[in-house]
Amino acid sequence: MAQTNEIIGYRVLHPDTEEFIGADPTTCRPFMTCDETDPIPRGDAFRRLAAYLDVHPEVDADEFSIEPVYRRTTPIEDAAHELGGLFESLCARHGLDLGLSRAQVDALLVKDLESIKNIGFITGIPGVRR
Repeated sequence: MAQTNEIIGYRVLHPDTEEFIGADPTTCRPFMTCDETDPIPRGDAFRRLAAYLDVHPEVDADEFSIEPVYRRTTPIEDAAHELGGLFESLCARHGLDLGLSRAQVDALLVKDLESIKNIGFITGIPGVRR
């Protein structure tokens, strides 16, 4: 899946070991994990790093980085982007200039694909599920 440039949160990463700092949900005690942690607000990421450093004073803060987590695109967004490229080349071959940016075309196609998906579900088109 592709990703957008929209930041949905942050993770604390140890780049050398590719481990993350997680937090136990019951005790809030920080720990290292190889599993990607859930994105959290930037301030919380710094607090999580600080809590880990308090528990492990032998570790240097410079060994870690606060990494942004970007929103992944949905399958409909991926399909709309691919369809937008085909649509653009078709319009260019026929000398048609719609005056829209690629982002605008993609946004319109996402809406149209959602509408088609919903119509198919409502009218009972075989193979179309919600």
